[in-house]
Amino acid sequence: MKLPARAASLILTLGCMSAAQGEIYRWTDPEGRLQFSDRPPPNGESDAQELSQRYVAEVPFSFEIIPDGYQMRPDTRVKVQVAVSKIHDVLNSRLGLRFRTDPSFRIRIFKAEESYINYAEGPPLGGLASGYYSPQRNEAVTWRQHNFEKMLEVITHEANHALMHHRFGKVPPWLDEGLSEYFERMEVFGMA
Repeated sequence: MKLPARAASLILTLGCMSAAQGEIYRWTDPEGRLQFSDRPPPNGESDAQELSQRYVAEVPFSFEIIPDGYQMRPDTRVKVQVAVSKIHDVLNSRLGLRFRTDPSFRIRIFKAEESYINYAEGPPLGGLASGYYSPQRNEAVTWRQHNFEKMLEVITHEANHALMHHRFGKVPPWLDEGLSEYFERMEVFGMA
């Protein structure tokens, strides 16, 4: 049976959420619709399956996501966590970059572009940047843009700067920007 794109996206999101929320349950409701939740079915449906162990996704280091001025949806938070975790995984497994200590940092996402600009004390790079990494604050910073995919690209780009800065301190701009551009276009599907 082929799932609609929205249903497949929900399944992947729920799969990635297991590490943060514990358990995943799947069952068919009385109307015949497939349901997923982090809690057992409310009516004790007999076909309920606990799927948590299928979708273990751990972030191997700590970072804080700070939605500034709004409430971030849980699925958005999980997608950011998975994307940043994948950057670390690629740097570690494919490029052999080992991190001596926990590369902790913050990701600050403002509700509005104006708040983002004020926080940066003026438009970063003359208004051409929709995000930046601040070594002084140890933060990757952007705003909640109209297009979620664009916002995730910016966060991924800036999170790579944070990881590279943690690992090397000063990084040649061609390498730092090149890897950030590469990861910016990365697409994560579940654990792949």
